[in-house]
Amino acid sequence: MQAGAFLRELIRGEEEGDVGGASLSVWTLRAKLMVMITAVIALALVLMIILTNYFSQRDGRIRVEEANTRVTQTSAASVSTILESTQTAARIAAEGLAHSPNARAAVARTLFGADSNWLYFGTYRKSAGGLIAGENLSNSAFLSASELSAQDLQAAVLGRQRELARVSASGSAMVNLSPALRRPVAALSFTNEHGNETLVVLLKMEAFLEAFQSRGIAVTFLVSDDGVAIAHPDRRVALAATNMAEEPAVKAMRESQIDNGLGRFRGLDQNFYLASFQRLPFGGGVITQVAEDSAFEEIYSIRRRNIYLMLMIVAAAVLVIYFFARSISRPVKRLTRAAGMIEAGNYELQLQPETRDEIGTLTQSFNSMARGLRERENLKTSFGRFVNKELAELSLSGQLRAGGERKDCAIFFSDIRGFTGISEKLRPEEVVEMLNGYFSEMVACVNANHGVVDKFMGDAIMAVWGALRQQGNPVENAFNAALMMRQRLRQFNQRRGSARKPILRIGAGINAGSVIAGQIGSDQKMEYTVIGDAVNTASRVEGLSKVHKLDILVTQEALDRVRGMYRTELVDETQVKGRNKPVRIYALLGKIGDADAPESTSELRKLLGIEAPRGSKKR
Repeated sequence: MQAGAFLRELIRGEEEGDVGGASLSVWTLRAKLMVMITAVIALALVLMIILTNYFSQRDGRIRVEEANTRVTQTSAASVSTILESTQTAARIAAEGLAHSPNARAAVARTLFGADSNWLYFGTYRKSAGGLIAGENLSNSAFLSASELSAQDLQAAVLGRQRELARVSASGSAMVNLSPALRRPVAALSFTNEHGNETLVVLLKMEAFLEAFQSRGIAVTFLVSDDGVAIAHPDRRVALAATNMAEEPAVKAMRESQIDNGLGRFRGLDQNFYLASFQRLPFGGGVITQVAEDSAFEEIYSIRRRNIYLMLMIVAAAVLVIYFFARSISRPVKRLTRAAGMIEAGNYELQLQPETRDEIGTLTQSFNSMARGLRERENLKTSFGRFVNKELAELSLSGQLRAGGERKDCAIFFSDIRGFTGISEKLRPEEVVEMLNGYFSEMVACVNANHGVVDKFMGDAIMAVWGALRQQGNPVENAFNAALMMRQRLRQFNQRRGSARKPILRIGAGINAGSVIAGQIGSDQKMEYTVIGDAVNTASRVEGLSKVHKLDILVTQEALDRVRGMYRTELVDETQVKGRNKPVRIYALLGKIGDADAPESTSELRKLLGIEAPRGSKKR
């Protein structure tokens, strides 16, 4: 039964649901399997997704940065080529005009005819107040088509003369004149070969825009030294000469100590960008940047698909694990129910193993345990028929101590009055049948009041309280058992009264005192009993019940242990064999407060149908 209780505790709560509480120790076996295996699968998939996403992003970032760098360098090289050729042509034109003022027409044809992007060329001298205009040439075809005049172009240049005069520091300068001319026009300034003049060239933006067309998700643009947009894929940004100095990538280029670089920046729109920059030898620089969300859009899409796939895999795994766990928990639940039945005393169980794995082995072991418990229970039941059931249980469990112990007990003796004469009138089988019925009633009274039947001696019964286990007051239990015997015997006799079923009368004696309790006998046969003067006295008192014609006599020693609880009557003070002092003996009438209890011994005899002894006085 302990094995059954342990098995039930092991899988406690299976019928109450899959999760029986917050603590893992009270979860069902099915719930534990589902949670733990699902958690392992989910964790593995999450880690895989995280690592895949990390390495994909890292690889993607490297590829984007490499592409940005290539685009930036290509665009910067293209712009540098334009600026170099423009600078060379401007210096040649300046030298030509300086040596031959009459060569203006030839120089104009050479500049504006060879490159239609040239709009204006002028030479300026520096002064404390700014630039002083010298020679200047304009593209007449552009002026006639744009409804602008040469004075408009020169005014636009003089309007930005401060920025254009900075060539002394950097060797060149770029200025966006688009707002002033309402067209995409850039101004470039250089020094001549002698360094004493500033050469200004106005170019159409088309000269640069081809190098800054949108390339997929990347945006490449050109800014001046002060961060103003010169060329941009969005023409509106270039026409408005938007100041981009506060853009993180532009700011990083302006503050950098080297001519190129790359990095990840948070833009003014709070989005992250991967950007690279390249400074130009003529001032300003080229920047290429890609929005991180756009660069990693496919990676994010793959991550989302992986998450959806993970959820589907986990859902499928949960179903598989559920049925797998069910295949384990179902036989275990069956074992649990069987364990409960065994705990309730039903040992007639034989479970059929459903599998050949450990659960099947456990089921076979359970069947073996059930058979063993059934055999043990049968042995205990059979053993209990020959000895006291409690004694049998203690003996089988190994709790019965060897040797003797001194204990304070209540001892009870009883026998049937006139049994010899009764048995002579009956057949042997009728005698046995009568004794079995009688003993069944009397033993039930002893057991009901926590007593132990020590032995049967013919028609006599010896019972003890307090020897094996003490539960309550041993004397009180003995008195209650004796009074119950009186009542049960009266009921037993109601079914009797014929020649073949004579009415039975008993006499009983109860004493209390110190005894030696233990297993006594030989190597071949032993029995658990009590010995001592208190036992002998109880036997003598039982014999005196014949003399006084009463059914239950108790000694003063027993009565002193339950004083004030029972109604008694002193019947004798006599010398008992083995005792130096006389023993006071009382008739047990009933419990105090019991309205049905006799008031005297004469009333008791009348109740039991017993004649008073000759010479006795009625009380």
